[in-house]
Amino acid sequence: MADIKDTSRAPVSQRGLDVKAPDNAAIGGTVRITIDGKEVKVPMGTTILAAARELGINIPTLCAHDDLCIAGVCRVCVVEIEGFRTLQASCAFPVTEPITVFTHSRKVRQARRHIIT
Repeated sequence: MADIKDTSRAPVSQRGLDVKAPDNAAIGGTVRITIDGKEVKVPMGTTILAAARELGINIPTLCAHDDLCIAGVCRVCVVEIEGFRTLQASCAFPVTEPITVFTHSRKVRQARRHIIT
């Protein structure tokens, strides 16, 4: 069912699991996400960062790497989600319902500038 990644340099305790998508679409389900006006359907639980990469939208990151576990600590990948008061780390935010995301709003740009400097 699930295999541990053998190529990861992360400690065994921090390695993720590769879980294959279910054959039955009703169980796996897809969710609609709109990022900067572009819409895509992704499997439920996909991160905003992964959905953005699927659309070809670049979201800057520092801590998002295949050899590291998802932590969302650098906060460089923050995005604005319609209806949320605070910015969310796109690398750690799983999509579970239809949402609209803005990656380059004024609020996002100011937050990234503040984080980097």
